[in-house]
Amino acid sequence: MVEFGPCIEVHIDRWDQARNIARRMGAYWLFRGQADATWPLSTVFERKASGQIHPEEWEMREYLILRAFQRRAFHFIDAPPGKEEDVEWLALLRHYGGPTRLLDVTASFYIAAFFATEGVRDVPNAAIWAFNKRLLAEHFFEKYAGVSAGTHDEAIQVAIKQEIAEFLWQRLERGPTRILAVKQIEPFRQNERLAAQQGSFLMPLDIRKSFEGNVLPREEPFPTQLNPQLITQNMNVNWMEVAERTAIVKMVVPQEVAIEAVFDLRSMNITASTMFPGLDGFARSLDCHLLLPKAGFEPSYEEFEEYARRKTRKLQEETSGSLEDNQGVKTSSPQPSTRKKVE
Repeated sequence: MVEFGPCIEVHIDRWDQARNIARRMGAYWLFRGQADATWPLSTVFERKASGQIHPEEWEMREYLILRAFQRRAFHFIDAPPGKEEDVEWLALLRHYGGPTRLLDVTASFYIAAFFATEGVRDVPNAAIWAFNKRLLAEHFFEKYAGVSAGTHDEAIQVAIKQEIAEFLWQRLERGPTRILAVKQIEPFRQNERLAAQQGSFLMPLDIRKSFEGNVLPREEPFPTQLNPQLITQNMNVNWMEVAERTAIVKMVVPQEVAIEAVFDLRSMNITASTMFPGLDGFARSLDCHLLLPKAGFEPSYEEFEEYARRKTRKLQEETSGSLEDNQGVKTSSPQPSTRKKVE
């Protein structure tokens, strides 16, 4: 029997295999897709601040960024959150692309697969990450409230609520308490894009440490990567047991499988146009015409017919223009021969 660690890695050979694993994992998971399997789990704030600012200054820099956003955002949104609703503000800042400690996740395996495979042509392997909500919530509550695991089912349900996140943020602002854990954040205000993506966020409690340094319980010093335990296909994996012991699962998806996934996701209407409602999302979704022929995609008859009409119209316009250009050029008619006809 395989002993599963807190983080495991599975390499996917076929797309239906990935779907089967997701189905067997159960409902207590959050997912994140990353286009490159070599990327670590890190927030936008962490990536931009690393190497530029000392980690001891990160909390103050985050505070300055948030306050600057709060002071100007009312010019652009009709109903901004209240001044003390810092978690709502962080979610709004992340929505508009600002650097925050929040990591985007989704409740849907297939939506995470979309984000993992959207840039499939650029790298050999993508990754779909899965986070065990129950284990992360237990670890958060043990660290935050000192309640032992297995004795606080009701307390965990309370911890999932937004009020705990609001209180947590105020506590972190007031004192030097350092808690290494990750908390799921679900903003009360669901914008159209977040709703379409079934999205929420994971918030590391200690911003001075990396996201990966917060997400799993371990002692100092913190490794730079999670170093997941590799699970091969010939191992007999009981995914219910995985759900009991493992906090994070990393699925590595090779390029050829990712292309198959794109085709399958398109049949489910999971495309950029549905994930990013609006004209920008629709325009972004048109990349599929450069990718899907690899997966056997063929344009419809109507698309072929429209292409033929456009091509014919263009040729006619070019031919007509050429004739108009030649109308003003006179050609000399042949002169009759002056030579006598030989009898």
